[in-house]
Amino acid sequence: LHTWLWAYLLILVPITASIGAYVVSKQRDRFQKDHSWARGRRAHPLSKKHLKQATLLLASGDTVGYYEELERAVLGFVGNRLNVAERGLTREGLDDLLVKRGIESKLRERLRRFLDACDQGRFAPSTASPENKEEALDDASFLIPEIDERVSA
Repeated sequence: LHTWLWAYLLILVPITASIGAYVVSKQRDRFQKDHSWARGRRAHPLSKKHLKQATLLLASGDTVGYYEELERAVLGFVGNRLNVAERGLTREGLDDLLVKRGIESKLRERLRRFLDACDQGRFAPSTASPENKEEALDDASFLIPEIDERVSA
């Protein structure tokens, strides 16, 4: 009976490896050719990376860097999901894009308040209290999945 197991393994392992290599190859090709899809796929991991970095900066006391990372996490996520460059994105342009994607005004207003809080934290860090910093992190953690849910729908 044990000899049969080896025979089956010798048949199944190469077939499984070939199928796996084909799937990986197709996905790699799609990442290279379909930039919109690739940006959407990278949106979550990048936003998590920036949120983690923001948490580290908060623990180290770097208020300016903390707010920069929070803003980068949320705006980067929105830019990647909507396939737009977030660097040159104005508040009005962002609002227009979100309206076109069907994001309700309540969520857009919360995003606007979050971005304003990040700007205030970056340019007037002495006014940022520990409660404000925690609230900004909570807002970022709320906004990313909410926007993703609305954009994906």
